[in-house]
Amino acid sequence: MVSNPKFDLANWQKGGLTSFSQTCFAEYWDDLPRIVEERETVDPYDFRHRMALGKYILENSGDETVWGKSNFRHWYWGYLAQLDWQWRSGRLSDPTQPFQEGTREDVIHLDSWWAYMNLGFTVAMYQAAAKVGLVPELKLSKSKMNLEKDEGFQQCVQHWEGFWNGPHKEYLAEMSNPDLKEAAIDRLYKRLWPVHSDIISSSLPGAKVMEKLMPEEDLRMGLGWCHMVSLLEAMNWVLLSLEAMMKFGAGYLPSRRLDQESLAWLKEHRREEHTTALSLFKLHEATPGTIEAMKGFWRRLTYFKSERDNMPSILHTLTHGTGIEFVSTLTRVLAFVISPQSTTEWAAFSAFLAVAGGIGHYYFISPTWI
Repeated sequence: MVSNPKFDLANWQKGGLTSFSQTCFAEYWDDLPRIVEERETVDPYDFRHRMALGKYILENSGDETVWGKSNFRHWYWGYLAQLDWQWRSGRLSDPTQPFQEGTREDVIHLDSWWAYMNLGFTVAMYQAAAKVGLVPELKLSKSKMNLEKDEGFQQCVQHWEGFWNGPHKEYLAEMSNPDLKEAAIDRLYKRLWPVHSDIISSSLPGAKVMEKLMPEEDLRMGLGWCHMVSLLEAMNWVLLSLEAMMKFGAGYLPSRRLDQESLAWLKEHRREEHTTALSLFKLHEATPGTIEAMKGFWRRLTYFKSERDNMPSILHTLTHGTGIEFVSTLTRVLAFVISPQSTTEWAAFSAFLAVAGGIGHYYFISPTWI
């Protein structure tokens, strides 16, 4: 077990960091095992092994001319931040045992729903990168779980193989073209998020048996988070880089595995995390029609680059803001959402104004109504 009293969770959540040493990764990043360089067998159920695979992907899927200094602009940091959050919050440990804040185990429990779902975003991603020649192939330990025979896991490998060999390769090529470079990252994320959704869909069946072992509250939050991903896809969330998380914050995902007791504790001591949990509960309960309507809402809003760039502030205010802040932001957001966004919509809007103007002139300006 390890403990890291130096890490400031509050600052990591809200953002404004200026140094890598302030991030969640700092305590172990330089001490991760060199499993790739030394061609060791990978233990998929070891936290540091998963993180080491991620570190190697970061360092070997484009250089600093593409991802900036120390690759801080790479999209994969967001995935590793999720793995770190699951580790710190006890979601990689035995789901039937109480959570003890401040202690983490490197050994990942086989019954963890979160750990199984995360396989598709770490181990499967690395295996796919190896298949396309981006990184060296590594053997997986079969002592705990034979992933070679896991259908969902193998589907995840195929999903990522298509991404590495298609969208990602094309992105690297576009970054060398000054005419394409500026909009390249938006195009990459538009093709990344559907893959993310495919990974979740492929992983959920295999994790079904683990749902029965979880506290009901944490399961509801987890399934709600799966729905949240579809909303992030709709708004083409482009802030998964470490640079973005340091600036805007990693967000207020519950720092404790949820059950009735921890939910009550969060309500008293960490209100933002409690609010986030309730929001994810609602997403879990939302009907498919409601989810589609929400996706349409965010898709229309992020049609405007100014709003897309301002999404961290918008989401924070709509979720955690005061009543006045909420109403003010929602009013402004709705104005963008109902604004015409295509030639057809502009034509319809112009026709509406013409008809409305004619009616207004007839009844309120012309004396014929008297």
